[in-house]
Amino acid sequence: MIEAIAQIGKIVLEKQGEGSVVDQLVENPGYPACMLVAVRVDEEGNVGWEGCEIEECGSDYKKYLFRSGSSRGTNYSPTAKITTIENTYEQKVIGWFRTVNRKMDHPVLRAIEQLLVQKKEAILQELREKLSLSADRSLISLKMNGSYLYDCEPFRDAFLHLVHEKDMELSARDQVCAICGERKDTVIGKLSVFRFYTLDKPGFITGAFPLGAFPGT
Repeated sequence: MIEAIAQIGKIVLEKQGEGSVVDQLVENPGYPACMLVAVRVDEEGNVGWEGCEIEECGSDYKKYLFRSGSSRGTNYSPTAKITTIENTYEQKVIGWFRTVNRKMDHPVLRAIEQLLVQKKEAILQELREKLSLSADRSLISLKMNGSYLYDCEPFRDAFLHLVHEKDMELSARDQVCAICGERKDTVIGKLSVFRFYTLDKPGFITGAFPLGAFPGT
């Protein structure tokens, strides 16, 4: 069954094109509202803060480029579910830029990080005011030059870089994939794609070991 699902997925991805790679990785946050920190970047790379706004999320959740990460770390984009606005802004928003700017050299992302740090108190004040007017659970995200993160190349590139980096932590070189049966340069393991799949049950038999499930899981 898993092999058949893999084949169907391959056909769908081929029809949809490269853009669908990001689409497959983005998660639905399931929140009704989003706080947006608007920034503008000019042709010379100068950045400025334009204010904050709140909007209903609607069904087009992909535009926020949300994918959850570690509860104590950052997500795969600076979009996050707000717990307390101060902690979320520092840990999930500024923290994301710090993480990415250690791994990648992108002048725009570095400039935005500096702006968000410099304007932190003013941004937080406006966010608090906006949040006080809404009882809905809310995300926090950014817009750059009026565009959502999904449509901003620097953020898409960073998103894919972080996902790929995480995948490589659970990979092996020159192994046979358990799904397609082919030897590959890199095989990624321990990916829980299906809720019914558990690593301690190869063949869904209780009592086995995770290492037996590694190739291609």
